[in-house]
Amino acid sequence: MKLLVTLLTLLSTTIGATAQRPNSPKPAGSPEVELCAFMAELRKASIEGDVDTIANSMTDDYVQTDINGYRQD
Repeated sequence: MKLLVTLLTLLSTTIGATAQRPNSPKPAGSPEVELCAFMAELRKASIEGDVDTIANSMTDDYVQTDINGYRQD
């Protein structure tokens, strides 16, 4: 029984030490950091009603299809 408790303790410690931390700092220039910055810029533009910034973030051939299949371009 003591062996089982010891092994479980070691296992949980090892897993905890090697698990990725969701709040750990990301290296500058990583794709995740760039995407988060881009999405923050779009969110700000949306709140401020900046249509030009939002329009410039999409390609000319962008087509939006909603959940009912209605397409907008």
